[in-house]
Amino acid sequence: MKAALCVILCVATLPACDRASRYFRAGEEAASRGDDKAAAVQFLEAARRGHVPAQVRLGALYFRGSGFPMDQAEAARWWRIAAEAGSAAAQHNLAVALCGGHGVPRDCEEGIAWYRRAAERGLAESKCALGALSYRGEEVRRDYAEAARWWQAAADAGDPWAQGALGALFYHGRGVRRDYAEAARCWRAAADAGDPWARGALGTLFHHGRGVRRDYAEAARCWRAAADAGVAEAQYNLGVAHRHGRAVPRDPLSAYVWFDLAVAGSSPDEAALRSMAVRARNAVERRMSREELAAAKGASLERMLAMRRREDARLRRGGLLSRREGYVDMGKGHFRFEGKRHPRLVRTEKAGIEMALIEPGTFMMGSPDTELLRLTHEGPRRRVKLTRPFYLGTYEITVGQFALFAESTGYTTVAEREGHAWVWNGAEWSLREGASWRSPGHAQDLSSPVTCVTWYDAEMFCRWVGGKCRLPTEAEWEYACRAGSGTAYFWGDRMDGDYCWYTGNAGDRPRPVGGRKPNGWGLFDMSGNVLEWCADWYGGDSYRRRPVPDVDPTGPPAGQFKVLRGGSWFHYPRHLRSAYRFRQDLFPTSAQYGFRVACPL
Repeated sequence: MKAALCVILCVATLPACDRASRYFRAGEEAASRGDDKAAAVQFLEAARRGHVPAQVRLGALYFRGSGFPMDQAEAARWWRIAAEAGSAAAQHNLAVALCGGHGVPRDCEEGIAWYRRAAERGLAESKCALGALSYRGEEVRRDYAEAARWWQAAADAGDPWAQGALGALFYHGRGVRRDYAEAARCWRAAADAGDPWARGALGTLFHHGRGVRRDYAEAARCWRAAADAGVAEAQYNLGVAHRHGRAVPRDPLSAYVWFDLAVAGSSPDEAALRSMAVRARNAVERRMSREELAAAKGASLERMLAMRRREDARLRRGGLLSRREGYVDMGKGHFRFEGKRHPRLVRTEKAGIEMALIEPGTFMMGSPDTELLRLTHEGPRRRVKLTRPFYLGTYEITVGQFALFAESTGYTTVAEREGHAWVWNGAEWSLREGASWRSPGHAQDLSSPVTCVTWYDAEMFCRWVGGKCRLPTEAEWEYACRAGSGTAYFWGDRMDGDYCWYTGNAGDRPRPVGGRKPNGWGLFDMSGNVLEWCADWYGGDSYRRRPVPDVDPTGPPAGQFKVLRGGSWFHYPRHLRSAYRFRQDLFPTSAQYGFRVACPL
C-alpha cells in the first residue's frame, strides 16, 4: 500500500494560440500513440515555458526513463517547480521522491509536509498515502485510527482504493470496530468503481456468508471478474471452485488454467498463495491426459496474453495500477518502493519483471587454485570492484514473460526461423525439427524459465523491456551470485540440492523459477535450472590481462563467443560453482540456455 505517483492528464486552459499549450497538446497526442520520445520533446518545450501540467508529465518521463535516460534527480527538480506553483499532483510526486530518497536526499519530514499540502488541495492519492504511512507505522507512529481517518477522507472523495483499504480495516477490526457488513459495503463500492481486488474480496465474503447472505454463485462471479483483472487470490479461488464444481461446472481444464495463472501472477509477498496454487495445479495435472494437459497449457497462455492486452490498453488510456500491491504509478510505469535511496525491489512495466537492487562493492572474482575441479580459465582469481548499483532479475525470465514479448512485437526467435533446436530426449542431445521456446522438448508452464533462446534473442527481449535493461556483465553476474560469499557455491563448499536444480534432482528438465532457496541477496536459481547469457564476449585468458584491482570490467571488446553462467538442470555439481564459466556463439539454440535481465543505475 505504497504511495502512488499520480500524473494529471489535463488539457491546458490557456488560449489555443499559446505556444506552451500547443506543445503540451502535441505531447499528449504523441503519448497517446505510445511515442514517448516525441512526447518528451514536446513536454520539455512546454515545461520550459512554465506549463505546469507539462512539468508534471516531464518529471514522470524522466523518472521512468521514457523518452529520456532515467534521471530521478531531474524528475524531482521539475516536480518541485510545479509543486511550488501549486500543482497537487507535483506535490504528491515530490513527496514520494523525498520519502523514498529518489533523486533527492531522503527527507520524510518534508515529504509528509508535501503530502499534507496535496491532501489539503483535495488530492485523494495523498490522503491514501498518509493513511498508508499511519497504517504501517513508517516515519510516523503506527495509528490504525489515523489511517482510517485518512482513508475515509479519500473514500469520501470517491477513491476506490481507499474504499477497499477501509473495508479491510472493518474486516480485521483495526482502528474501527469489526463490522463485516460495513466491510462488504466498502468493498462493494470499491468494486463498483473498478477495483478488482475489492471485487475478489467481496467474493470471499459471499463465499463465507460474512456481512452478506452466503451465495456461492455470486462469489464465483466476483472471483471471475477479479481473476480476469489479474488478482492472483481470486484466480486461485476460482480454480478451487472449478475443481470441486461449487456454483460453477466441475472442469479440470478451467481449474488448471486458473491455478496456473495464480502461480504466474502471484507476487513475492504471496509465497503461501503461490505454494498452494502449485500444489493444486499439480494435483489436477496428475489426473489429465497428455492431450488435455496440452490444451490446458495453451488455454492458460492465451488467457494470460488477453489479460495483458487489456491491461496495456487501460494504461494507454491513463488508468492507474493497483496501489494495494505497493507500486508507485506514473500512468504507464510502476516500481516498488521500500523507502531507501533506491527501491530494494522494482517491477518493470513490460512483462512485470521483478528486479532486486544490488549495491556496489568489491569481491574476489574467479576460483582459487585450491578449489576442487576448477578450470584454468576461472583464474587467476582477482579483486574486482563494482562502483555503481544495478538491478538484477530476482528470477530467470519465464515462458510467460517471453510470450508477452513475442506476442506484442511479433518477434520470431532464431530457433523458430531455423526450424529446429537442440533438445534432450532422455538419452542424448539431438537437433529436433519444430523445437523452439514454445516447444523445447520438455514439459513447461508459464512460470518455467524460457529456453532455446540465443544471446541475440535475449538481447532483443532486453531492448523491448526498454530503459537501461540489458544482460548482466560477467562480473555483475558473479558478484550477485556470490552475494558476499567466497565459497565454491554461494551456500558453501558442498553441493546442496535445496538451493539449485541440477542433474541430481531436476528430472531431465528445467523447473519453474523460484522453486529452490534463494541466495543471500534474495536471487533465485543463480546456480542451476538454466545457463544464463551474459553481455560479455568470452576471453580464455581475459582474467590474466585485467588490472588489479579491476574496476567495472566488461570483458574483451570483441570475440567469437559469449559467456554463459550458472550451470543448468543437465549439469553436474562442478558446473554449478559460482566461478564456473561456459562459452557459446551468439546463435545456438539449446534447452539449457536462458537468461535474466539487469538494469544499471
